Amino acid sequence: MDKEFAQKVLLITGATSGIGKATALRFAEAGASIAAVGRNEAALTDLREQIEGKGAGFVAIPADLFLEEEAGNAVSKTVERFGGVDVLVNAARSVESRRRPDVTSAAPGPHVLERAQES
Repeated sequence: MDKEFAQKVLLITGATSGIGKATALRFAEAGASIAAVGRNEAALTDLREQIEGKGAGFVAIPADLFLEEEAGNAVSKTVERFGGVDVLVNAARSVESRRRPDVTSAAPGPHVLERAQES
């Protein structure tokens, strides 16, 4: 990839390790600006240094995507910083592998009930 992604913005979830991190680094080399979402702030700081070292734009977005509000904030922060999103890469691991929603709380949202029924 030469600089074929110059002027493009990628929003990458799970950007602090594995496929997400590799994707962020590779597209930064191709000229893309990277909005990196992850729960590990130290890893986001490390990724920032690597991406900015390639001359690419970068915004770190610490977020737990299990929380709907934080997922929405990730998009908002990307748009605020870069003016939009051209490509979304969802490399975050499944929240089901991390924890199950608490369906015993009073008045859970419909998305919580749907996930519990799928289990």
